[in-house]
Amino acid sequence: MENRLSYLPSRLRGRLMAFQKEGVVFALKNAGRCLIADEMGLGKTLQALSAAYFFRNEWPLLIIVPSSIRYSWIEEIEKWLPEINPRDINLVMSGMDVGNIPTARISIVTYGLIRHPACKLVREALVKQKFQVLILDESHMIKNRKSAGTKFLVPLLRNAKRKFLLTGTPALSRPEELFPQLEALDPKRFNNWNKFAQRYCDAHVQKFGRISRYITSGVSNAEELHSVLTTSLMIRRLKSAVLTQLPPKQRQKIPFDLKDSELKKVLNCACSNSTWTRVEPRFFVFENHFLFAVNFILISLQLGPVKDYVKMMCESCSEKMIVFAHHIMMLDSVCQTLIENKIQFIRIDGSTCQQDRPHFVRQFQVDPSIRIAVLSMKAAGVGLTLTAANVVIFAELDWTPGHMEQCEDRAHRIGQKSNVNVHYLVANGTVDSYMWSALCRKTTVVTTTLNGCTKTLEAEFGDGNAVQCLSNAEAYDPEKLKTNDSMEFFPTTQSQTVRIYSDENSEFRTNRCKPTKYTDESFNATLDNDRIEISLEDTVESPQLKESDIVETPKLKRKRRRKLIVPNEESPPAAKPPSDKWSCCVCTFLNHDVLPYCEICTTPKSKVRKTDSDISTSVLLTSQEDNEVVLLSSQEEDNSVSSSTQEDTASSLPSQEEYTASSLSSQQEDTASLLPCQQEDTASLLPFNVYKEGFRFCCSLYTSRVHLFDINGKCLQMNFVPMDITMKNLSELPDTLLHPTNFRHLTVFMKQWNSLSVAKQRMVIRHGEPFLNPVLLYEEQLKGGRKLTNQRYLTKANLASAAAEKAKSVNGTLRLISRSSPKQSKKAEKCDDTLRPSQMSKHEFVKAIQEADESRLNNMEGYVQAVNAQGVPLCINCHKEFPSNQVSASALRSHAWQTRLCSVSCTEQYWLKSSREYGRKAVYDAEHGQCQLCGIEAHQFFTNLNMIHDRKKRAEMIQNSKFNQLHQRTKQKMVVDPQAGQFWQVDHILPVVDGGGQCDLDNLRTLCSVCHNKVTSDWMKERTKEKRRMHAGDITAFFKRS
Repeated sequence: MENRLSYLPSRLRGRLMAFQKEGVVFALKNAGRCLIADEMGLGKTLQALSAAYFFRNEWPLLIIVPSSIRYSWIEEIEKWLPEINPRDINLVMSGMDVGNIPTARISIVTYGLIRHPACKLVREALVKQKFQVLILDESHMIKNRKSAGTKFLVPLLRNAKRKFLLTGTPALSRPEELFPQLEALDPKRFNNWNKFAQRYCDAHVQKFGRISRYITSGVSNAEELHSVLTTSLMIRRLKSAVLTQLPPKQRQKIPFDLKDSELKKVLNCACSNSTWTRVEPRFFVFENHFLFAVNFILISLQLGPVKDYVKMMCESCSEKMIVFAHHIMMLDSVCQTLIENKIQFIRIDGSTCQQDRPHFVRQFQVDPSIRIAVLSMKAAGVGLTLTAANVVIFAELDWTPGHMEQCEDRAHRIGQKSNVNVHYLVANGTVDSYMWSALCRKTTVVTTTLNGCTKTLEAEFGDGNAVQCLSNAEAYDPEKLKTNDSMEFFPTTQSQTVRIYSDENSEFRTNRCKPTKYTDESFNATLDNDRIEISLEDTVESPQLKESDIVETPKLKRKRRRKLIVPNEESPPAAKPPSDKWSCCVCTFLNHDVLPYCEICTTPKSKVRKTDSDISTSVLLTSQEDNEVVLLSSQEEDNSVSSSTQEDTASSLPSQEEYTASSLSSQQEDTASLLPCQQEDTASLLPFNVYKEGFRFCCSLYTSRVHLFDINGKCLQMNFVPMDITMKNLSELPDTLLHPTNFRHLTVFMKQWNSLSVAKQRMVIRHGEPFLNPVLLYEEQLKGGRKLTNQRYLTKANLASAAAEKAKSVNGTLRLISRSSPKQSKKAEKCDDTLRPSQMSKHEFVKAIQEADESRLNNMEGYVQAVNAQGVPLCINCHKEFPSNQVSASALRSHAWQTRLCSVSCTEQYWLKSSREYGRKAVYDAEHGQCQLCGIEAHQFFTNLNMIHDRKKRAEMIQNSKFNQLHQRTKQKMVVDPQAGQFWQVDHILPVVDGGGQCDLDNLRTLCSVCHNKVTSDWMKERTKEKRRMHAGDITAFFKRS
């Protein structure tokens, strides 16, 4: 067996377990056509990659995965196949991202893109590429042979020579779900659906009144089907057979009775005239609106018991737990309980950003303070490894046993060191009882077909304390906690009128001031040239101002503004990071106190938190005279995008070519504590390649890995994770990097990398080419020509004018592309190539567009796009040709809307320039809603507040936070209808009026609403002073006669 696997990289070959090697050999014996159906958590990903790597000469490789685990696949590829260059991996992000499919060695596509009706260009490009090696992860997603995704994928798989299907649950509930997978693997043997259904699915005709239906949801000859699968196509191993050292999984069914309440009475009345009989597991016989009402009542009745049970488990158990639920209302209630009891948790549901999921998983696995993971069964049921938990609670049930088993095995998989206890909460007298019996019946059918032996859903009954806790819980109705009037939380107060008299002409003006209570403070009136400050000396019990409070002031110079400043109530201090967390000096992320590095940017904890003005462009250079590392910082980072700053910085910085590894020899003292080998003579005995001149680095577009190249740009087939260097986790590094000289280059890179902010790091990552110094590369990108504009967003008129100029220069024409409405034809888009009138030539029409009114262009439907003389559309952002070599001319015309942007980078740049919502999302992906000035996690505060339904508790949270400094009306809106925009804003570092419009990500930052108001106020004051200075001068010259 070892000889047959000698083609694998040594590190991957040593990582594979014995049963995994058997799976790879089975795939090779079947000529690369098999179904790897091992139980969840047995490493099917590594087996598929190892088998596909054997056929690498037949690549390109196509991998089709669920969207939730696409980044996990890229991480595994880069980790175990270092031969793969980071630019050889292409992740198809949208329906127009077809440009890299012909050139990439590995393309990754999600099921969502394939079945989306508007992604015809992607489907056509995949067919035209004629992939010969395919991997289909979670292949049970093509179980429905009538779905659009299955109809496209089955022919694609049939035409491939090598195909590897991976799933832990090939059939979720019945044998008919196996047919599309078997047809794709062996089309000669499984080519007739009717024969398969009659033989293995107990197919028969059943009448429902006048309607006859062909029923194939049964099972027959299950043992024969299992024998057919295991002898030729499928390999399946159970954890109990191959992982004897893995702790067992124990299930507990905890039945409970719902306590009498008004909601229960409503439920009983609603169900008194209906029955719970069912035709099929998915359909009720009564009307849909009645079903929805009953379902809502059932969920509401279970909220209280689930909240109390989760609270009891948190108090009695110190272990980490996973709570699965299906409905948003249930997830919110569980999160509310955890917030009220000050228990830290993570939450992953359908609204969670895909790029944030690996971060949340890593947080749950590493951070001991995070005890609970609140997960959605559909959004987080596959592809996650949460072995830090050993208790799994199902607040709701699912009709499919395969989904339940997938959720259970997020914790019960390789790496688990404790017994996994699974708790099913089943409400008696509800649909839960029927669902449990259906799960038991379906489990018997599935296990007989796949495992060859009958197995039931075995579960012990829960203890009396758990049943008593659930049965005695009060019904929880979130609607009762909502009050129509939120004024009781932040009562409005009438402002008082204060008159300030002049002692000469008895004129007065009126100021509106908020009354404030004062106690035991001195009252003094101090006259200033510009204002009058008042403090109290005696206690004022009533906020009403009396005549004695009127302050008479002497007459001041004209055009002097006199202000009465009444001190307000002392606002609570700004929220500080918890004592058990520390704020990163670079990305400001709040990390747990036990971590010596930042989880986001891997900055060491020892560094002091920098302010926003201190986080500037820093360049590490080496002084050849004193042999010390010099940190060059630009104090004008916020204005670094201006042309003058770019020229000064460019003149003071060396180029990439001038920077050599020989100038970094002084780093030995700084990195001595991190070096794996302290003795040079000992290191010289090891078979290492020493790169004295240094490395070139290339960052992965999709993961945190950094790939290494030699000084000439040759790929060294090595990569590393910066976090491993900071954590001194040297076992994860390639052996060559353990040499002190090589390791020293990595530590220098880490210092340079950590000196950049997260937004600047993303710009370096986007570069995509090997570099020597990330800071110098960023400065060169600034030199590359960034246009300064005081126009905030790009408009359709700007695009139309640019398209007209481009069409005129290439002797092309223009066309109008727009997305069609659902009421129009079935086409996804409409394209008007006959836009110009018949009496106008091409050049006349282009000129007409150039001279058109700007408001008319902005109000038109769709975009004006340039087309060259050959008929190829040009990108509306960069005006380059759309990659049409993989798409037919008819598709370019019928799906013109998908051709407006040529690549993912153009798409990102365009939406950053033209959309406020997209810019906000991009900034959140980089900084996760954390204020870059005060460090408060504003978005996390909003999320916690939004999960709480009790408005009084919402008001208490706001009053005890920094947001209590906001205006009263704003706080009332936060309580009634909280929105993320009320808590944090996206701020332009270089203001738009100064040329910061249509900027990239490095000119944007996150500010909480309090800091944003302060920054805006300060900027307005500076702006006012600047205007005064500009208009200040000697006006007497105006009156002088010429």
